[in-house]
Amino acid sequence: MKKFFLGSVLFLAIAVVFFNCKKNSDKKAVCNIRQLIQDSVVDNFTYDDKGRLSNIAIREQLLTFEYSDNKTIITTSDAGQLWTTTTVVLNQAGLAINARMEDNQSVGVWTNFVYEYNGDQLTRATITYSNGNPSQVINYQWTGGNMTSAVIGSDTTHYDYYTNKATQAGDYLSLVQLVSGYQIYRTKNLLKSVGTNSFTYTFDADGKITSVGEVLSGAGASQIQLQYECN
Repeated sequence: MKKFFLGSVLFLAIAVVFFNCKKNSDKKAVCNIRQLIQDSVVDNFTYDDKGRLSNIAIREQLLTFEYSDNKTIITTSDAGQLWTTTTVVLNQAGLAINARMEDNQSVGVWTNFVYEYNGDQLTRATITYSNGNPSQVINYQWTGGNMTSAVIGSDTTHYDYYTNKATQAGDYLSLVQLVSGYQIYRTKNLLKSVGTNSFTYTFDADGKITSVGEVLSGAGASQIQLQYECN
């Protein structure tokens, strides 16, 4: 199956969340991320008249989103050739409970994700494969409104947060979900680190995140630049 590059934002491998940003002291505007720029690669985001993500364009790659009731269909193509179709089923809270990605280049090849929650807190993800490989189960733990660990077998990955800063558009976890096209995390605070990978944020005068600095284990440091359009 062809791998699509969406920047190292996708290393967590995990819809779209729309946030309010302050334009002045009297009025709040809805702000959507329009561009994500990293290592000279530009991700362009387009939204429909309801404020939902409709397309993500990265060079010759295109992700297209279609919505109906509690379902989102995400297709990926490269230079006009269809590669994958992902069908996402949402619960009443708008969180994904099932996502099935089918390889359009190979008949019968798919990967399926099942998500379980306690309220709006993700507790378990189960990943199954059409090729017969063993399923993967990830168990999540939460503290104080934040996801603090993910456990796969005997391996545990810890998450840390800036507890003095509320989550918002541009938080690393929100970017992961933005490019994935569906939401499974709703944390209280800005993500600070995942294991040995750490994140810092730069804000503009209105409080919006304009860049994310990331230091990824084995990959060094880089910057993610964000541009918004506010209505």
